Amino acid sequence: YIGDKPFIPQLPPYRFIDHSIGLRGTRLRYSLSFERQITANTALNLSYVGSHSYHLTRQSDPNTARPQILDGGTLFYPANSPRKQPALGSGRLISTDANAFYHSLQFDVTQRLSHGLRAKLSFTYAKNIDEASNTLSLHATGNSNSTQNPMNLKGDRGLSAFDVRRNLVANFTYDSPWVAAKGMKGWLGGWQWGGVLAASDGTPFTALTGFNNSRDLAQSISDRPNLRPGASKNPVLGGPARYY
Repeated sequence: YIGDKPFIPQLPPYRFIDHSIGLRGTRLRYSLSFERQITANTALNLSYVGSHSYHLTRQSDPNTARPQILDGGTLFYPANSPRKQPALGSGRLISTDANAFYHSLQFDVTQRLSHGLRAKLSFTYAKNIDEASNTLSLHATGNSNSTQNPMNLKGDRGLSAFDVRRNLVANFTYDSPWVAAKGMKGWLGGWQWGGVLAASDGTPFTALTGFNNSRDLAQSISDRPNLRPGASKNPVLGGPARYY
């Protein structure tokens, strides 16, 4: 007893790394580009760039509570359901079986030096999908660092924490032409003017319950709320004040 309460010993936790951890994360990258010279100093480039990454690491707790499988494959964890291995507590398994997929259309226009002006405009439209964006929360904010159901990896497949759908970057430099001029133009000569503009979409986040609503007893809480029937998976309401 501790005071007037009975002492309940904690089950020993465990850490485990799968036997294939020696397999290194691998990325296959492929691209196809078309380039066209528009003028003597201006070139246009249009490219498709994609990649497939595999043997990526993910984290899960395989010693969750024993679930009941409902119609449609939904897992239900009854209250006080024992763990799959009752002699052990919560655990952490690092696996190297996660995948990631990237597809993008990239467009850029380059203005080579002409009359003192250099410029470049680049635009990328992309989609990044993965099954595990991180194993530590600080590596990707707004996302769970653990697989929700260790036996259903594809259930975690979705937009990556690093998905940036649209990305625009523009830059220029201009050399002032009045190098040998006198008076006010002489003061302006010899300077180089430049600027950079960058604009992009934000990264996605995963809505989590914040507590162990499923009662699966997992070490890292990765419960996601159910989507209301008929609701949009990506609602845009028009401003932060309309979401709360």
